[in-house]
This record gives sequence, structure tokens and C-alpha cells, in this order.
Amino acid sequence: MLVVSAGVGMVAQGVMLGLANARGRKLHLALSGAERPPPFGFESVVLRMRAAHERARLLEGETCVVLLPAYDRAIVDEQVAIVATARDVGVQSIALVTLAGADAASPVELLRHGGQLLRAVEASGVPRVTLHCAPFAQNLGLFTERDGAGFALVGPFRGAAFPWIDARDVGEIVAAMSWTGVGPSLDLMVSGDERVDFASISAMLSRETGRSVRFVDVLMPAARGRLEACGLPATRIRLITEYWDHLVNGATRPAPSLRARTLLGRPLRGVGPFLQEMARELRPAA
Repeated sequence: MLVVSAGVGMVAQGVMLGLANARGRKLHLALSGAERPPPFGFESVVLRMRAAHERARLLEGETCVVLLPAYDRAIVDEQVAIVATARDVGVQSIALVTLAGADAASPVELLRHGGQLLRAVEASGVPRVTLHCAPFAQNLGLFTERDGAGFALVGPFRGAAFPWIDARDVGEIVAAMSWTGVGPSLDLMVSGDERVDFASISAMLSRETGRSVRFVDVLMPAARGRLEACGLPATRIRLITEYWDHLVNGATRPAPSLRARTLLGRPLRGVGPFLQEMARELRPAA
């Protein structure tokens, strides 16, 4: 299994944790600098490849290629090239993890990236599974910050609620489907089984940490400024805020679904357990 991502951000880390128990050799290809090392069980290559023969050498003998979302258009272009090479060297299946609403014609750049990659995967003719994912619970860390004696969940979210899914559950779904043979190509929407808004999330975090966790609804320029203060690159900030504005305004509205639970054969981790883990990390920081 070859997992291809921009690096090892929070979502990529979660998906790979879900894949970690899959049998066989697992290689992670980071197409830009990794923010953290990949989970135990993964070999890692940090490489921006240019030549077709280099891609072919890396992909030779791989059974499954897993593609994860990327912010950078240049990285999406590299993933598209990897898809073409995967077809040529006889890769048996491709698993594409993308965002709900991914569409090459979307006005939202991040969703266009996913749509362009989906189009390339479809054109390859390689049997595939595409998982269109509701917002990942791991993204909540982007909007959580210290606030006096406690914490604040800060973002331009108003009363929006989403059927959050844990990226580790997505990884386990990919692992189960890629190693049993995908058969006919499948396009699946995976999401949590209930919508949860940001006020509820902050209340849950407050209970779990035993400290004040406020939900602070801010305008988009303030959200951009806060992400800039965290050190995120300007291009990524633009893509993130454009995507969340699109979701909050309901242009893409992921629906709660039992599909992920059915594919896993067990209940999802859900927002509650994820926030319990998040609280264990926040309490020492307080």
C-alpha cells in the first residue's frame, strides 16, 4: 500500500492511524515537508518527483494506492501523475479520500482540487473506491486556542452543524475495502450519524477539560488573522476559509449517514470520544 499526501497533517495522520493495522508493507509518500512523522508501521519517503521513471520505480509492486486531500495545486498535479503511473504499472486498486462536494467545476478551490483528482482516477480505469467525507473531527484543532483560564473555539461558524467523522475511521474503512478487493468501482459518502454544532462542541470540551471553553463566532477576516497568527501559509489560509465559508453557508451540506457505521461493522468513534481525547491533550496545556 502506498499512501500519498501533501505531508503528515492532522487528517493524514488520522487516516494513516486507521490504516496502520492493514497487513502488508505500507509506504507513505509525502509530496511536501511532513509536519510530523507517519504512524508506526509506515515507511516514509519525502519526495517531490518529476520524472515518470521515478514514479514508476516507486509504484512498481504496489497493490493499492491511497490518495489523501491536498491544499497545493502543484501537489494535486503530482497526484494526478501518480494515478496515470499507477495504471501503467498495474496497480490493482486506488482509494481516494476526498471532501464532500468535491467537483472539478466547483467555485471552491479546495473542492476543485478533489474533483480534478477524482476525474483523473475515474479516467485511469483502475478499480477504485472514492470516499466523500464530511468535515473531519481532526480539523477542530485548527480553531481551538488558549483563552485566559481556559480555551476558546474560534471561527466563522454561526449556528452551522456538521456530521463530523474521525479520520481514523476513514482509514479503517479504506483498509477493509482495499485489501478485500474493491470489485466494481464505488463512490461513497461517509459521515457521522448526527450533526453537531460548535456551541455543543465547546460545551462538551468544557465538561471534559473541567475548564471554560467558549465558542467565539468571528467574521471571516478575523478568522484569517487568527490562522495567520498560528503560522499557516497564506495560500492555505485562503483555501481553508473559503472552504469553511462554503460549508457554513450550506452550499455543500453533508448529511448524517449510517453508511460509515455499516462499512466499519461497528459504531463510529464519534465527536464525543474524539473530544475526550482532545481534552486529554488540552488539560496539561492549561
